[in-house]
Amino acid sequence: MEGLLTSKSTLPAAARSIVDSVMVALSGQKAADTQGSVVIESLDSLSSNQMLDNARKLLTDYGGFVAAKPGIAHFCYGALESEVASLPNSYTENGGGVLLASIDSRHIGFVAWRTLPNPALANAWEVKRLWVTPAARCKGIGRILVEAIIDRARAAGKSELLLDTAPAEMPSAHQLYIDLGFHPCPPYDGPEMPGIQYMSLHLSTP
Repeated sequence: MEGLLTSKSTLPAAARSIVDSVMVALSGQKAADTQGSVVIESLDSLSSNQMLDNARKLLTDYGGFVAAKPGIAHFCYGALESEVASLPNSYTENGGGVLLASIDSRHIGFVAWRTLPNPALANAWEVKRLWVTPAARCKGIGRILVEAIIDRARAAGKSELLLDTAPAEMPSAHQLYIDLGFHPCPPYDGPEMPGIQYMSLHLSTP
C-alpha cells in the first residue's frame, strides 16, 4: 500500500482516480457504511461538463450553508461566487487543485487546496471548502477527501497543510481535523477573525 501511495503522483489524473478508488476499497475503515467504492477524482481542464457542473453545485451548496451561519458568513462567502464561476482555475491557477468524491457515479463531496502568496509558506498548501452532501455524511467521505490531499502534499514534497474552520458552526469538520493530527496555529493569511480556528498539520514522509 505504501508503494501505491508514493508512486501514484506520477500517474495521469485519470489513473490517479482509479488508484484512489482501489485504495479506498482496500481500506475497510474508510469504506465502512458506504454502498459502493468511493472514487476520488481531480477536476481539471479535461473534466467533463457534467463533472464541472456537479463541482459547481457542491461548492454552491457549501456557500449556501455558510451564508446561513451569521457568525461566519462574512468570513468566507464573498469569494465563493467567483470561485464557483472560475472552477477549476480558481484553484489550479493558484498552485492547487480540486477533488471530488463520488459513490455509484454520484458526486457527493468536494475539497480544494491552493498555495499561499506569503513566500514564507512556499512549502505549505491551504485546504479549502471541504463539503459533503448531507445524505452522504457519517460515512468517512470527508476524511477520505482530506487524506487524499495529505497524500498529494507529501508526494509534492510539501511540509505543511494549513486551514481555517469555525468550530462552533462546523463541529464535525473541526473534530475531523483534530483526529487527522491538525493542531491550532496562529493566523497565517491576514488578521485573526472572531470564531475562526486556524490549524496546521506538519507532514512527515511516510
